[in-house]
Amino acid sequence: MRRKLRALSAVILLAALLAGCASAPSGSAREDAEAADANARLGLAYLEQGDYQRARTKLQRALKFAPEHADAHHYLAELYRRLEEPERAREHYAAALEATPEAPALNNNVGVFRCEQGEVDGAVAAFETAAADPVYERRAHALGNAGECLKEAQRLEEAAAYYRRALAVDGAPRRFLRELAGIQYQREAYLSARGFLERYIDAVDEPAMAALELGARIERALGNPAGARAYRRDLEERNNG
Repeated sequence: MRRKLRALSAVILLAALLAGCASAPSGSAREDAEAADANARLGLAYLEQGDYQRARTKLQRALKFAPEHADAHHYLAELYRRLEEPERAREHYAAALEATPEAPALNNNVGVFRCEQGEVDGAVAAFETAAADPVYERRAHALGNAGECLKEAQRLEEAAAYYRRALAVDGAPRRFLRELAGIQYQREAYLSARGFLERYIDAVDEPAMAALELGARIERALGNPAGARAYRRDLEERNNG
């Protein structure tokens, strides 16, 4: 029943937004700004539903009312990123950044985009901007994203530093401990890898299968076959369960 109520609420929201969206600029600056906001919100709602055609229509309409509307540019950039049209995405990210250069959520998404394009240093700079906002609720994720991007580029020492910074933020995902364990294993710092992995296992209800496999590899590298077998037994129990 609760799921149905949430779905119904979404329909009501869309209907209300549709009713409030004018189709062309009215000439009143205030009314145009309100119409741009409404169309941008509706475009985001369609984007989150995966209805890219309607999302694009509403977001483009928002820009007719307010050509420099930061959110409309941001959401269009996200749409084109999902559609794998990177040059269009880049254009709208740039327009959004010009309007709101310090916006943390925008910078986090710009960082993800740049990392996907292989622009590691630019990605890290964007993640840093996002994490610099002390009230941004996803600061740890932005720092973790920087770590992930650097890890993919095999810049392991830098990646480890970002994961450590992320873990220093309240509410940071515990999986960052697992990422650090994996990095330390790659760097052949096996005792450190064991320590991070044990902290991860202690912090979660059920460790990821990949963590158990990593644990077995770490223990073998440390010359501890009994420890490796213990991890293997846990893996078998999970597979058979």
